[in-house]
Amino acid sequence: MKIIDRYMAITVIRGILSIWVLLLGFILVVTLISELQTDKGSYGLGQAAWYVLLRTPYLAYQVFPFAALIGTLVSVGNLGNSQELVALRSSGVSRQRLTVSVLMGASVLLIPIMMVGEYLAPDLQQSARIFRFAHKTGRIHMGGSGGLWIRDGGQIINIRTPIIVPGETTRFSSIQIYNLDSDFSLQSMTNAKEALHTTNASDGSPEWALLQVSETVIGDSRIRVQHEPRRAWATRVEVGLLSSVVNRPNAMSMRSLHNYAEYLQENGQDAREYVAAYWEKIYFPFTIYALLLLGLPFVFVMNRQQSIGVNIFAGIVAGSVYLVMARWVQNFAEAFGFPFWLIAALPIIALSSFGLYRLRKAA
Repeated sequence: MKIIDRYMAITVIRGILSIWVLLLGFILVVTLISELQTDKGSYGLGQAAWYVLLRTPYLAYQVFPFAALIGTLVSVGNLGNSQELVALRSSGVSRQRLTVSVLMGASVLLIPIMMVGEYLAPDLQQSARIFRFAHKTGRIHMGGSGGLWIRDGGQIINIRTPIIVPGETTRFSSIQIYNLDSDFSLQSMTNAKEALHTTNASDGSPEWALLQVSETVIGDSRIRVQHEPRRAWATRVEVGLLSSVVNRPNAMSMRSLHNYAEYLQENGQDAREYVAAYWEKIYFPFTIYALLLLGLPFVFVMNRQQSIGVNIFAGIVAGSVYLVMARWVQNFAEAFGFPFWLIAALPIIALSSFGLYRLRKAA
C-alpha cells in the first residue's frame, strides 16, 4: 500500500506543479504587460519586471487552489484514461483509499505554500507596492516596523498604522509629520491620531484632514505645543497612490490581520474585512481538501462510454463555482453580521460532506 500511496502522491504533485507553473506564468506575463502600459516617473521595463518578481510569491499563493484542483483532476484523470485506475481498483484498492493518497500528495505542496503565504508573500507584496509607488511618484519612501515614510516637499510624513477601512472614507492612523524649512531645519512636529480624506463642503474638491492633532512648534527661544480636534492638511499626496501602497487584507499575514482587526475594534471602526481575511487564511488548507473531495468523484469513473475529459471539465467547473459561492457567502456574512468563523466553515463542511457522499455512492 505504501508503494501505491507514493505513486499516487508523486503523480498528483507532478500534475499540480505543471498546472501551477502554467497558470502562474500566464498571470505574471499579463501583469507585466499591464504594468508596461503605464508611463510615469522612472517606471520602465526593469522596474515593472522587478515589481512583478516581488509579487510572484503572493500570486503563487492566490492561484494555488485552482492549480491544486485542475492539476489533481488532470493527473488522476490521465490515470483513469490509461486504465491504471482500473488496475488499482481491480487489485482491491478502494476509491476512499485512493482519495487519501491523493490528499497526501497535495499536502506535500500545501504545507510550503502556506508558509509562503504567511511569512514571505506579505512582506514582498508590501515591498512591491512601495517600490511601484516610489518610481511612479519620485518620492522618498521606506517601509518596515516604523510604518510608511513619504517625503512631500518640505514635509516628511510617517504613517505608522496604514490601515484601509473597508466601506468608509480613506483613513490612515497614527500620523507624524515633520515640517522642514528651505535649509532642512526642523520647524515643527505634528502628531495626529488619524488622517481623513474628505470632500470640501464649499467647492467639492478633495482634501485631507488631521484628527486629534498635537503640534510642537520649535521657535528661536522656546517650544510651543498646541492641540486641535481637527485641522486641514495641505499636502500633494494623492489618496489613490497612497492607498495603493497599503497591503489589502487578503495579502497580509494572519498575525497582522489579527493585530489590525484588534486595533480597529478597539477604536470603534469596521474590522469585518480583516476578520474575514483572517478566518479565510485559517481555513485555507481545508478549502483545498474540500475542493479535491468535490472534484475527485468526477474522475473516479468506470463508465467507458463517457469521456474522462468531460468529467475533468465538470470537476473543474464545480470547484470554480464553489470558490465563487464561498466568496458570495463571505460577503453575505459581512453584510448581515454573522460570525465569520462559522460562515467560512459551513461551505467547507458542506462541500466535503457532499464529496464524501459521492465517493461512497460511487463505491
